[in-house]
Amino acid sequence: MANTTSVLNDEVLVQNGDSMRESNAEVHDMTNGTPASDPQHYDCDVLVVGAGFSGITAIHRFRKLGLKVKCFESGGDFGGVWYWNRYPGARVDSECPFYQLNIPEVYKDWHFNKRFSDHNELREYMAHIDKVLGLRKDVTFNARVCEGTWDAQKNVWNIKTQQGHTARARYLMLASGLLHRTYTPDFPGLKDYKGEVYHSGEWPEDFNPKGKKIGLIGAGATAVQITQELGKTADELTVLLRRPSYCLAMGQRDWTAEEQRQWKTFYPALFKAGRDSAAGFPCARHELGVHDVTEEEREAYWEDLWQRGAFNFQLANFNNVILDKKANKAVYDFWRRKVCERLTDPEKNKIMAPEEPPYYFGTKRSPLEQDYYEVLNQPNVHLHNLSEVPLKSFHEKGLLMADDSLHEFDVVVLATGFDSYTGSLTQMGLKSKDGVELADLWKDGLNTYLGLTISGFPNAFMSYTPQAPTALSNGPTIIEAQVETIVDMIAKLEDEKIKSIEPQKSAEADWKALCNTMMQYTLIPYTNSWWNGANIPGKKSESMIYKFEIVESHNNLAVMASSNRHRIVALDNWVKPPQLSFDYDSTHHHVSTSPDQLAERMKDATIVIISGTKMTRTGIENAPHLQLIACNGTGTDHIDKEAARDHGVAVCRVPAQNTDSVSEHAFALYYAIRRRIVDMHGITMDGSTWSANNQLALKLGKPPRTNSEETLVVIGYGALGLNVERIGRALGMRVLVAERKGAPGTREERTAFGEAIKQGTFFVFTTPLDDSTRDMINTPELEAMDSTALLINVGRGGVINEAALAKALKEGQVGGAATDVFEHEPATKENCPLLDPSIPNLILSPHVAWYSQRTIDGTVKMVKANIEGFVAGRPQNIVVPGKRVWGLESSSSL
Repeated sequence: MANTTSVLNDEVLVQNGDSMRESNAEVHDMTNGTPASDPQHYDCDVLVVGAGFSGITAIHRFRKLGLKVKCFESGGDFGGVWYWNRYPGARVDSECPFYQLNIPEVYKDWHFNKRFSDHNELREYMAHIDKVLGLRKDVTFNARVCEGTWDAQKNVWNIKTQQGHTARARYLMLASGLLHRTYTPDFPGLKDYKGEVYHSGEWPEDFNPKGKKIGLIGAGATAVQITQELGKTADELTVLLRRPSYCLAMGQRDWTAEEQRQWKTFYPALFKAGRDSAAGFPCARHELGVHDVTEEEREAYWEDLWQRGAFNFQLANFNNVILDKKANKAVYDFWRRKVCERLTDPEKNKIMAPEEPPYYFGTKRSPLEQDYYEVLNQPNVHLHNLSEVPLKSFHEKGLLMADDSLHEFDVVVLATGFDSYTGSLTQMGLKSKDGVELADLWKDGLNTYLGLTISGFPNAFMSYTPQAPTALSNGPTIIEAQVETIVDMIAKLEDEKIKSIEPQKSAEADWKALCNTMMQYTLIPYTNSWWNGANIPGKKSESMIYKFEIVESHNNLAVMASSNRHRIVALDNWVKPPQLSFDYDSTHHHVSTSPDQLAERMKDATIVIISGTKMTRTGIENAPHLQLIACNGTGTDHIDKEAARDHGVAVCRVPAQNTDSVSEHAFALYYAIRRRIVDMHGITMDGSTWSANNQLALKLGKPPRTNSEETLVVIGYGALGLNVERIGRALGMRVLVAERKGAPGTREERTAFGEAIKQGTFFVFTTPLDDSTRDMINTPELEAMDSTALLINVGRGGVINEAALAKALKEGQVGGAATDVFEHEPATKENCPLLDPSIPNLILSPHVAWYSQRTIDGTVKMVKANIEGFVAGRPQNIVVPGKRVWGLESSSSL
């Protein structure tokens, strides 16, 4: 029997008689990059490979960590897949505003034109990112990595490119993308064909389809977009396919700059909601199954989802569509009805929307379309079903089919896909620490840990990768989540001076088992596609998806109780978490945690340890197993205690461990200001002012007070305020303890707030921040103070209005100030009015008053005692009592 080849979008089957043979298909690189004329060597902390969304995110985040970054990019500019994808109709199917990076300085001045951007606009967006962040100086383009080896003696990666560049880096960041290496099947007779052949990933930008007969092999997402464009302009277009795609209505529309400006107020909340969602889009799946509602309710709900466009029909559908065959068939039937309303040709309907589904709905990619079915309806557009009459070979005039019929074409377009997930990684020549090529290690199956690291590859990380939720997620959202996790890992290595890190093989095996276990309860394994690598002959077909939402749907009390282990997460690194005496999963020690990282890091935690991380209601609500928030400081004003109380989460604190350190720091700041120490240091260091002015004391202005002349006012009378009072009295100062501002009366041994403001010459603020203390000191209070008064804040930022204080110092209303705390931390010139060098007699320290060995030792000891006491049923230092046990609120039914 003659050789026949059957092609389904990116799936290729070569048949020889009744037996299957392994194809000699070529998986090849892009070729339209140009060699650099001056190869160079680079030494850096991090080498990033790839300059698409992943690479750009990595460069930006690693720079913020203070690391020296270099990037090699095989293309001629930024963009990744959007640098290469230039075929007709190329467009993203993730909608705005979610298909962009969550970088405020980038999105504040950028406006997209459409709900779904095309490839031209996305390259313009990449250029805008480069302009704002200044990325280009750290990127070498036209540099394709061809070799990577680990130097165990020096703990560095040595990287080479085809163009001759070399680099040496302590960390290797692989950001080469999910769909990069194009795949061309081993078509018989391809070399005999006299017409033009173009792969969708290598498209000539000057191509003109007018007057041509074109054959398009494939019906996946790329082929759908090409069909929509070429079908309108080519004389004839024939689409050859074995399986149709289940396309969803895109709902494309213009997106005005005015509309985007108004929405940008909500971008932080939208991006956070996207990060907290299952797929990167903040939409909720229906709580019920398909047949848990009436037929009328079901149809109305589906119609509403359909009219919304985008992926709403897939993401917000009923909760058992991907789990239950009967439910899945009902969804398919609705989809088919919607398609047949538009694709009215009955013969074409049999191919594109058959009565019996060729595969389960949602088990391979559902492309978004604009007018795909209307174009297929056109008389100049034809369909050829390869499952009925396969492709035999190419012919000099076109394509010869198994029944010996010949389709003559001027052009053949190959929308035959990519070597997905692993293709770009296995072709870089990367070798493990033992000298084994990655391609060989993965030959018999894929192994990673978290989809981020690989055993045997120290200090090597990857993003937008296999065994992660990549194919099921909005690209930028999962990329940022992965890259930020990697940045945190490297920050920990840097902080603890650890030379290298890599996963154990057992951890990889456990992760793979978890990925496979999640998939086996779905309908996805029934369908072969690029999701499992089945489109590449010779490649092991296996699940390469981490389907997170399945874990989420089964995350209940029974699953949690089977572990009987606490999971403890430290959200910042002010104090290293203690070693605890009970059984618990390893503490994850993060350098810091921003609000948009909170939900992801807390989602599995039963106990979190925090210092200054802001604990929001949203963060608490998205941590279903959380039982205890262990604060390793005295103040808890950064925790939404009402939300903790509402959700049965206990809050404990560490009282009085930093009292001595902070009190002494306050007086150190006082003397530095009163004696103008910093000013005097500068004058002395300039080497000329002293010799020109013998009486330097006159530079101080009015002579400073001595201790006995000061009236110290303590504002905030907890343990810290008590200690400040004690030190002040010991130094011979007159001490007043201020009553609370706005209090109806004045307690014994207190001074009314207004009177204390007038009498004081030296103020120490130790009060926490809440609604009653925010902006406690503002312009009226500053105007009422003595002109020589000094203000020292070691309590909480926001108690003193920073703008009012800056103005008062400049105008001489008060004598000086110092603060160790700020309203926004870290303080920057953009968020803090005090960071103005023209302000006189002001000293700033970056929230370090607590820092002493005694504070650290005492805090670690008390955090340990607080957590161990809570777990043992003997809670201590409790601010909010808790009720939650293993993810559920306790009740008599437990």
